[in-house]
Amino acid sequence: MGEFNYCDGLDKTPQKTVKVLQLITLSETGGAQKVVYELVCGLINRRQRKPDSLPCVEFDVSLASRAEGALVEWIKNDCPEVPFYPLQHLQREIDPLKDGLALLELWRLIRRIRPHIVHCHSSKAGILGRLAAYLAGVPVILFTVHGWSFYGMAGFRRSLFRALEKWMTTITDAIVCVSEHDLKEGHSQQILTKASARVIHNGIPSEMEVGNFLPLRQDLLTNHQTAYTVVTVGRLAEQKDPWLFLDIAEKCAEKCLQKNDCKMRFFWVGQGPLEKEIQAEIKKRNLTEWVSLLGERQDIPAILRQADLFLLTSRWEGLPIVILEAMRAGVPVLSVDVGGIREMIQSETTGIIVDTREPDAISTALLNLLQDPEKRKRLGTSVRGRFLQQFTVDMMLREYKKLYLDRLADIGLLTTSQKKSYPVIE
Repeated sequence: MGEFNYCDGLDKTPQKTVKVLQLITLSETGGAQKVVYELVCGLINRRQRKPDSLPCVEFDVSLASRAEGALVEWIKNDCPEVPFYPLQHLQREIDPLKDGLALLELWRLIRRIRPHIVHCHSSKAGILGRLAAYLAGVPVILFTVHGWSFYGMAGFRRSLFRALEKWMTTITDAIVCVSEHDLKEGHSQQILTKASARVIHNGIPSEMEVGNFLPLRQDLLTNHQTAYTVVTVGRLAEQKDPWLFLDIAEKCAEKCLQKNDCKMRFFWVGQGPLEKEIQAEIKKRNLTEWVSLLGERQDIPAILRQADLFLLTSRWEGLPIVILEAMRAGVPVLSVDVGGIREMIQSETTGIIVDTREPDAISTALLNLLQDPEKRKRLGTSVRGRFLQQFTVDMMLREYKKLYLDRLADIGLLTTSQKKSYPVIE
């Protein structure tokens, strides 16, 4: 298939400038935030290994989210020319008063900066941001589903968010799902019946930025000649199911002690609301020699380079960025069957997918893989190859740019032949 030419059919002089506002609820460390970071910096050609040459179009990108955090720091460090607009009232929790104030705040911001495209991420920003953009008359309104908002919900709250998501499609020009799994779920829940929906897989840079790191194995190798390292990365929150992670570690510890033929360590990278609870549980179960919480780290690529295996225990996912990071590092992945994982990992070919959440069965599969170095090496090589073929940031950016320009062309904003309420892009 030939390369897509963004400029086909467009007058190449003068260069067109497309104003894009990227909107996300929180600026924390997370998969959705990493995608937004790659979009923001990639659209201005800062993060691509092979930057696009667009003689007819350039992007003027800005970012808005609740206060400052990891995402804003990444942008300030790597793309300092990108404007950031802190939002005082936008928050994850439902609060009618604050949500109303957030809607007004967003409407005022959008009216002031007048973007051609508002691209929303995360559930609360996705709802309030799209509504504000619609009320402000934005030409193109987009939403990326990083896992549906109602995953993990029950009862009235689940029904409410499903209804809101369905209603919002009527004012959305395109919805992007990061996995085929989410796309199918959207159709099965009758959410996507009135919206143009497509899949754009997440992508990350093909080269790792390793930097400095603290060795994971030093304390283990002092006393043990053979030590396996199992790593996971994610928020210590219900979605990631750290309880299952502990159950698996406990079962592995029991089996290792019974056979007295292996020594291993489980590392959880990340913080979250369950951190104190999980730390207390580690002590209660006498797992301090087996499980370590590393907290927030900035050297995840370096940590993954030291891992023998990556373990994913999530209850729901879209297309996890952490799996892409493990794939890039050539680390074998063992995962429960969740979200779009089967679009990333081919079981027994590029990793292991277990069809159960039963700790004993998962621990057996994990130990079998750890004790088979040839298989781990083969899986690691295969999974990195799959990453390079399908999940790089260049591929993701190419698809998003095509979507942006297709939608603008559909409404005549990339030509001078039609007049719109927003100025034709020049």
